[in-house]
Amino acid sequence: MKRVLLLLVVWVLSSCSVLGHHKTKNMRSTGLVSFLYPDGNLPQENARPHLKLPLNVGLAFVPESHHGPQLSQAFQQELLQSIQSNFADKHYVNQIKIIPSMYLKHGGKRASLDYLKQMFAIDVVALVSYDHITRRSQNITSLAYLTVVGGFIFKGTEFDSSTMVDLALVEIETKKMLLRAAGVAQSRARSTDSQAKVSYDQLTRKNFTSAMSQMNGNLAVALTDFEMRLRNKEDESIKVSHRPGYKMQVGGLMWLLLMGWVLCRRRTTA
Repeated sequence: MKRVLLLLVVWVLSSCSVLGHHKTKNMRSTGLVSFLYPDGNLPQENARPHLKLPLNVGLAFVPESHHGPQLSQAFQQELLQSIQSNFADKHYVNQIKIIPSMYLKHGGKRASLDYLKQMFAIDVVALVSYDHITRRSQNITSLAYLTVVGGFIFKGTEFDSSTMVDLALVEIETKKMLLRAAGVAQSRARSTDSQAKVSYDQLTRKNFTSAMSQMNGNLAVALTDFEMRLRNKEDESIKVSHRPGYKMQVGGLMWLLLMGWVLCRRRTTA
């Protein structure tokens, strides 16, 4: 009897060492800066983007730099469409084109912005990058995974996921960023061993959707500020001209916002 109890104790302790403290980490990341400036040459500080209104805008995910699991093309398309609506109602935007990520890897290498400009006839490009980390661990109920049915009944697998998405609107000729907007999300989940892959995929989708929703809210504010910069003739950081036949619309509310914005700028620079 004592021998049986001893074997049972050894089995429990060894199981705890194998299962109870097992942790793994999965990371997905896209580097915006390394994509824009692969040679390390940042744009000159005095470079002045020339924006011809209305703008032709490209929208794409920065490709991942490693060969691990990536977001599916269908999910990327879904997320980009949620961003597209922010630009669609802006009168200073002529059209916004979603660019599949495969075009950002031209000839097996990361494509240049000049290539995207020629390929899609765009003036600026909105690049979406992200950092996504999921930590997977097993709690005490994972001991049941050693049985035949334990992996189907007990939720011994835990996930802790963090996601940040970032959008940068870049003028192609100078490679200068015109605006940025970001969103973050964090969530947790528990799962059985048999449903771990499904739970991981669902958590990833949930986090990206939540982070993208927050980013879209911040983007709406950033685009309003950007429109005021387009209207402000005293803003020397950009040069604005109009294509033949285009005239920038002006509403009463926008005039009030613009005047308030200009006054705030003057006070902060005084």
